[in-house]
Amino acid sequence: MTLRSFALATMVCLITAVSGVAQTYTSSTDGAFGTGSNWSGGTGAPPLSGQSYGSVTVQNNMSTSGNYTVGSFVLNVSAGKTFTINGNLNQTNSGGTINVYGTLIITGTLTASANTSSFIIYPGGTVYVQGAATINNNNAIVVGDNTAPGAPYASMVFESNVSFASGGAGLTVNENGRVAVYGNITSSGGGGQILNVNNGGQMYVNGNIALTGNGDQINNNNSTNPYGLYVNGTTTNSGGGATITSNEGNKAAMQSGDPGLYSWVKSLPSSPLPVTLLYFIVDKITETNVELNWATASELNFNYFEIEKSIDGKNFSSIGQVGGHGTTKEEHLYSFTDDEPIIGKNYYQLKSVDFDGHTEIFEVIVADFITGKKASVYPNPVTDHNLHVDLNFEDKPTTQIIITDLYGGQRLASSSTEIQTQVSLQLEPGIYVVTVVNGSFKQVSRLLVK
Repeated sequence: MTLRSFALATMVCLITAVSGVAQTYTSSTDGAFGTGSNWSGGTGAPPLSGQSYGSVTVQNNMSTSGNYTVGSFVLNVSAGKTFTINGNLNQTNSGGTINVYGTLIITGTLTASANTSSFIIYPGGTVYVQGAATINNNNAIVVGDNTAPGAPYASMVFESNVSFASGGAGLTVNENGRVAVYGNITSSGGGGQILNVNNGGQMYVNGNIALTGNGDQINNNNSTNPYGLYVNGTTTNSGGGATITSNEGNKAAMQSGDPGLYSWVKSLPSSPLPVTLLYFIVDKITETNVELNWATASELNFNYFEIEKSIDGKNFSSIGQVGGHGTTKEEHLYSFTDDEPIIGKNYYQLKSVDFDGHTEIFEVIVADFITGKKASVYPNPVTDHNLHVDLNFEDKPTTQIIITDLYGGQRLASSSTEIQTQVSLQLEPGIYVVTVVNGSFKQVSRLLVK
């Protein structure tokens, strides 16, 4: 090779190396990740694997059609934009960083193997991982940045299982960070796996947590209720020298003590919580009844709804049940008719009951029922010595119930402080007169006793 040829070859290699190091891509329009015209900087579209150094900034709504590897470069997902990876995401341990300010959707698996704080979800950012996730290296994923309360949440959703697969693997949830795991959290490598929920962070695990490495730690730094860490299943940590937090709640504790987190988990796509209620309304009020309608977007292990009613908005009792659909992701419509509303405000609430006995109570709705006052006296005829007297109003605290024979002789006098009363009768067969009095209201009706 001549000296001139050698110099030219060397220059070409240097130019190629420099261009490989300095690859900086910034999206310029919505569309396919692999279309070169959708990018500025770099050469065409960013490669799905093999990029060295530089950065990829997704500042438009984009999607890939294959697996994506983040090596020794920076991937940025801009606020308000969605980057969908229709495949697996592999973050290698070669100095790369993933910063999510918008939404990152991974339809396949996630392998996060980079160093400390190399995969960060910032306030307002969300990551959905639909497949299994494997976390390697210490504190690899960080959710939230300890911004003062009031900032948007940083969110991460694992729709399957999460595995800490090597020594030092870790996940940290900071203040204004929240995480939902639909499956289980396990460890499969050496010791040192760390799960940290810092003060103000929130995390729900629908399955179990089982860490087995020596020195494994589950730390919840929320010192007061709400707990911040909730596990629907069991939590075990069996490695030598392992530590496990004691301030941990279950699903019921999250529902009652941390309703904001519960509502968020329930609203997620394919949520692991039992019932996603779309609406619950008073559909129609007639002269005689109140019709209630509601709908669910999804149900999980769901048995039935119990419809509860109150006349003071505080003390509720069951007035009926409607069966559910087990487990479904389809929308289902429900209805129930209250044939005995009282005049004035009627308060209704739904209670869902799962096959495993878990219950959830939804918001209260009100129907203002206006009609003429009446007392329902039944059954007529009476055949089992039990008479029911139900009012559709509540004017006075005491209701008088008087039964006489056809000649005016009093055979029974009773009083009640309830709007629904059962009276035990010991009368000979025949025709009687029932008088019901409550304040200015008086109703007289005939009753046949057999």
